[in-house]
Amino acid sequence: MNECPNFGTQRLGSIADNHNNQRILTATIRSTATWQAFGSSNFRTTLGGDYNNNQVDGSNASSTQLPPGGQTVGSGAVKNAFGGLLKEVRHYAHEFIHEVLVDLLYMQRELHPGVFAVMDGTVVGDGAGPRTMLPREGNLILASADSVAIDAIAARLMGYDPLAIPYLRMAHERGLGVADPREIELVGDDVADVNFRCQTSLSLVIWGDQLIRKGPLRPLKHLLLHSPLVVWAPFASNVYHDVLWYPTVGRGRIRAFATTGWGRLFARY
Repeated sequence: MNECPNFGTQRLGSIADNHNNQRILTATIRSTATWQAFGSSNFRTTLGGDYNNNQVDGSNASSTQLPPGGQTVGSGAVKNAFGGLLKEVRHYAHEFIHEVLVDLLYMQRELHPGVFAVMDGTVVGDGAGPRTMLPREGNLILASADSVAIDAIAARLMGYDPLAIPYLRMAHERGLGVADPREIELVGDDVADVNFRCQTSLSLVIWGDQLIRKGPLRPLKHLLLHSPLVVWAPFASNVYHDVLWYPTVGRGRIRAFATTGWGRLFARY
């Protein structure tokens, strides 16, 4: 789920599995009575009722990497809803990303009452996320039925204060999840002393995006991002990432990561 203007694509390392069951039960009961009052006339009365019962339940399981986010500091389980529930025009929400994520949590409560999130922390993304990050070995897997809690613990592991991240703080205050690490029970490996000391920064694309949405280029926002001219944004993003950044920086990072344990494992697949 790219957070930069290259909207319409899905970030590598994210997967969702949805299961829904729908049961429809209907019953119809009718009774008809006829009274022959005269030889040439009769009266007929029909009485009845319909019963309809429509039951829907479902579960949603999602998995994300443990990455930095270009717009939200971290991009985890809550951010998955951004790509799952919003479609082609979701880039409009970047300007109010934290408020939108909280609104999506409200929606998710209605649409997916059972959510279980798994976060892949075997490789941790550091630096300018989500597409230009520096991969580092983390060797962790996180799982929780509380999307807010798993994002909060991920943020703490990366070296951030979860309650200083707006969407986590707002979700915690509204009772949509628990974002205070002191209130979250951790089961499994002891990660009390784990701190990856990640540094979130802005890539050139995210920096330019925020110049348009929140900076001095804001007067041009509707022309550049809310008109047919918006096609320049994914084109510019692809040129920067694929033509400029990857050959000069990204390929070297991938080559270095290939020498790690996880890199060698990936090579054997």
